[in-house]
Amino acid sequence: MTSLPILLAVLASAADIVGAIESAALGEDFDLTAVVSAYSAKERDFAIDDRSGAAIVSNGIGRRLEIGDVVHMRGIIRRTARDGHIHAWCTQIERLGKAPVPSPAKCSIHDVISGGYDARVVQVTGELRDCFRDEIDSNIIYMILNQDDKSLYLAMPFDPESPTHRLESMLWRKVTVTGICDPRPSGSRRKIGRIIRIHDECALVPCDEKPIDPFDVPSIGNPNRIQPSEIARLGRRRISGQVIAVWHGESILLKTEDGDISRVDLFKPEPPLCGDMVEAVGFPATDLYRINLTKAIWRTTGDRREYSQPATNITAKTLVAHSHGRATFQAHFHGATVRLRGIVRALPGIGDGNERLYIEDDGCLLPVDVGDCPEALYGISLDCLVEITAICVMDIENWSPNHFFPHIKEELLVVRSAGDIVVLRRPSWWTPAKLLVVIGSLLVTLVAILIWNRSLHALARKRGKDLANEEIERLESDLKVLERTRLAVELHDSVAQNLTGVSMEIDSGLRCSGKLPPEATSHFTRAVRTLGSCRTELRNCLWDLRNQALEENDMDNAIRLTLSPAIGKTDLRIRFSVPRSSLTDNTAHAILRIIRELATNAVRHGRATTIWIAGSIEGDTMMFSVRDNGIGFNPHDAPGVLQGHFGLQGIRERVASFEGSMTVESKTGHGAKVTISIEAARDEDKEKI
Repeated sequence: MTSLPILLAVLASAADIVGAIESAALGEDFDLTAVVSAYSAKERDFAIDDRSGAAIVSNGIGRRLEIGDVVHMRGIIRRTARDGHIHAWCTQIERLGKAPVPSPAKCSIHDVISGGYDARVVQVTGELRDCFRDEIDSNIIYMILNQDDKSLYLAMPFDPESPTHRLESMLWRKVTVTGICDPRPSGSRRKIGRIIRIHDECALVPCDEKPIDPFDVPSIGNPNRIQPSEIARLGRRRISGQVIAVWHGESILLKTEDGDISRVDLFKPEPPLCGDMVEAVGFPATDLYRINLTKAIWRTTGDRREYSQPATNITAKTLVAHSHGRATFQAHFHGATVRLRGIVRALPGIGDGNERLYIEDDGCLLPVDVGDCPEALYGISLDCLVEITAICVMDIENWSPNHFFPHIKEELLVVRSAGDIVVLRRPSWWTPAKLLVVIGSLLVTLVAILIWNRSLHALARKRGKDLANEEIERLESDLKVLERTRLAVELHDSVAQNLTGVSMEIDSGLRCSGKLPPEATSHFTRAVRTLGSCRTELRNCLWDLRNQALEENDMDNAIRLTLSPAIGKTDLRIRFSVPRSSLTDNTAHAILRIIRELATNAVRHGRATTIWIAGSIEGDTMMFSVRDNGIGFNPHDAPGVLQGHFGLQGIRERVASFEGSMTVESKTGHGAKVTISIEAARDEDKEKI
């Protein structure tokens, strides 16, 4: 019995998509029409709404949409590889028109958390308690909205070109938020549950129309009267004082008017300078030793002045007490100005974000932060003995119910000005390491001299052999030239004169014989023409024998020497990038004869004033071309095809003997170009030749 295939129903509504996602129905298709209720060009997801409800789908094709668009969508339910979420992935989107967008649903934070408004555009009112960049995904800004002791996360894309001062001004204020209720927080925030996604700061509207001064908040008062359990209910508080230390580019140490020391962690990394009188507003926190501020903003309240606390001369062991073999920073030095000496053991790296040097004093290694005044490092090198005047900082993690005993994150010295680091003694140049380097360099030099001496002898022997071989080659070349010259003279004095005499005798016989039969006259005429062709070929052979250009090692020079007598003052431009050593004598002869014939014809018949010659080797094929700016011609009716031997037809025959090909490009009035391609001679071919 044959089983019938099970056909899956196509999802046809937003409610069907939500149900398929909740039941993890992977692979189901959807085909529906809905209204776009929320969309952002920065995000891939968008929200849809129809009569059945709302859903969030992913724009798989990246098509730009607008709120209120009626779209027909097709896609599939699938799981993302990046975060494992199950979502609806659109593969086709067709815009059909416009429709009214459902109004945002006004609800409470409790309603959003309960899940009754998933994928809906909602409007919630509450107090904006916090604002921060995500630690994992820095492209997202998270905010915390509070209402009746219930909290809800808001997520907004981070725009580096958009200032965040508006968010800062709305902290701890009552605001109305409009956005999408998303039941799928990002991978780094899965435990926070449902969130409201907003596109930009415009989705946050303060409930109070009159803008507030962010610095118009109560002072923190006497920190000794504040219990740690009360800090979370204080809200934003203000603190004033002088900046005595800056480190990390985001943390400062304030000395208040009451003489207390407080650490202030800034909302954005734009710190003041040491000595500035500032006022900071932020959220109180404690490390169980003092009251600090986090996510703070600041402004100057007066002119900068030098911090006048006298420095205490100490040693590293005074600063770091050893308890049971463990070094522990002394808390009473926090915020104090100290002066100590040490050897520089490490300097800040270039571009690594570490703006610290490390000094060693009696076996104790201390970090020194110079981020606020990098000019203090001028003239500092490793192993220098320096005297440093700095502020002691004990950076302790803020207390929270989960960390009753906050741990010390780091202890460091913070430099305030360029004069806080003084070089007392520079390291001696003659260190054991450098002595070893010098000895090693001498040994390497000695070995190099010995190797160079042996290489020099070998080079002299090789040079002697090369000179002898060059002299032999020169003598052989001279002999070849002499032999070709002798042969050319003999051919000219014998064969060439005889051919000329035979031609003259036939012409005389034709004039003296009277009227001959047409057939006889035709035979005599062809004989005269053949003798003329033989004389032309013989002249070319004589030119080959007498051509000194064949002895040139550079083809550019050989071509120029060959053409100079034939074309006169015609502008000649050569770019022949073929080594002479890669060509056999036979091939070089043929190339020079072909180029001479083409150039001569271009000047004589084409009236060219400029000739371009180019050549190159590509793999096993050598190509060269001759181009001119003459009057051009019709290649099919060119003179020399039917008359003479060494016209275009003669060149084709010579190229064919090398198993090559030739193309002619010309048009009347536009010059001519002849391109020839022949097979380059292989090494074994050269040996045979």
